[in-house]
Order: sequence, then C-alpha cells, then structure tokens
Amino acid sequence: MKKIILSALLLLCAVSLNAQQYFNKVWDRCNVKDAFFETSPVKNENGEYKVYGITNGERNILEGIYRTDDFKNGVLLFIKSNGDSTYLGTYANGLLNGKEMSWHPTGEKFTERNMKDGKFDGNAEYFFPNGQMSAKLLYSEGEIKNESYWNEDGSPMTKIKDANRHAEYPGGKDKFNEYVARSLIYPTHLRNLGIQGRVVLSFSVQKDGSLADIKVVKSAHPDLDKEAIRVVQKSKKWIPEMAFNQTVSVRYVFPVTFRLGEPRPGGYSNNINKGSAESRISNTRKY
Repeated sequence: MKKIILSALLLLCAVSLNAQQYFNKVWDRCNVKDAFFETSPVKNENGEYKVYGITNGERNILEGIYRTDDFKNGVLLFIKSNGDSTYLGTYANGLLNGKEMSWHPTGEKFTERNMKDGKFDGNAEYFFPNGQMSAKLLYSEGEIKNESYWNEDGSPMTKIKDANRHAEYPGGKDKFNEYVARSLIYPTHLRNLGIQGRVVLSFSVQKDGSLADIKVVKSAHPDLDKEAIRVVQKSKKWIPEMAFNQTVSVRYVFPVTFRLGEPRPGGYSNNINKGSAESRISNTRKY
C-alpha cells in the first residue's frame, strides 16, 4: 500500500512540474483562455523561465525569458531565434514600470519610452531604422500631452492623423473572413470521413501589404492546415500598418474553422464545400 501511495505522489509531482503556467496581463495566474503569457514550469540551466505570448488561448510568435520567481517583479525580454532582442519591459507589482524598449526586425532601436504603473509617463521616442526619430510624444499618466512627427529624411510631418493606422484587408476584417470562407475547398476525403477541425494560423502583413511567414499555430489535420494556408497565401495585398509615422510589418493570429453542415453563427458559409472562417483576427505586435 505504501509503495502504491508513494508512486501516486511521485506521479502527481511529475504532472505538476510539467504543467505550464498561465498569467494575465498583470501576471495573475489564470486559465489559458484568459492568458496573455505562458511560462515554463521550471527554470532552464541558465536560470531562466521560458515565456510565450498567448493570443485567444493560443501561442503567438513571441518567445522570451524571465529570470525572477516572482513574475510580478522583474524584466521580461522577448528575443528572436538568433538571440537578438525584440522587446524589453520592466515589471513592478504586475505593472510595467520604468524603461520599455523594442527593436526593429533588423536590430535597430524602434522605441524607448517610460512606464509608470502600466501607463505611459514622460517621453516616448520612436526611431526609423536609419536612426532618425519618427515621433516623440509626451505622456502624463497615459494621456498624450504633446506629440511631434518627422519623416525619414528629418523633415517635419504635418498630417498627424496619417501617422498611425492598423493594417487592413481592403474592405475590412469582415471582407477578409468572407474571402477565406468563400475560397476554402473542403478536402473530399476528409469530408467523406466526417473530419472537421479548427486551424489557427499566424501570418505577417509586410510593409508592402503582402502576407508572409504563414505558420500553423494549432493544427486540425495536415490537409486542413494545407488548405487554410493555400487560401491565405492567395489573399490580395492588405493596406499596410502605420505606427508613429513608420510603415511596419505586423503579425496576426487568424482561426479558420472547417465545419460540416451549417457553420456556427458569425461564420461565413461556403455552400458547396461547407467551410467557415471565424472573425477573430488578433494583432500580436507590441508597440
């Protein structure tokens, strides 16, 4: 009996050690549905927790490290596969406090700003890859008090309203959902077998509006994944993202549902192929 109890306890400990940890934006523990961060259960050999960004319950492309055991206090660093930093944020009591920085994909500094209790406070500066400042904003408790913008050649920008806009499919998000659902071809052999599923993709809207680096975040079936990728690849160019008077690439997470019969409310039906596309497109970029 003692051996059985001991084995059960060891099994329970093993399960606990392998369980991922999920946190919301202020580093309170939560379930995966409400999570903003996911961390490894234990530190690696370098004394670091692995951190993943979470969007709509799924991992996005953000991967980084955290060294302190108290996740509410410490430095979060997101990095690329080659080791270059993409984002640095300092937390105190679960909120961003102090310096926050991010870098262009090519490695040059993009932003440097100050945070106080989770809000922008003081100067926030933004830079083109050539080092020229594109924007400077003065904040007080999250409110913009003053803002100035420049072009890449150093000349002042006068149309401030054009300095920021989200990337958008021509006609808007609903048009993109409609295009995907209309274009899906349900694989015949899977339809005959009654196989359905939800494919979660992530893709990047490039500076020229093209879609690139399409990845499967969550697979439903290899052939369903392939079809979802095919349709997204054939999308027309988007209107690119503008951030602080810079054309930037931005990454989105997009779920595509293959459903036999009638799609759930809010989806677009494909009357021939019985495919539907959900409408939750999520931006994963941190400005």
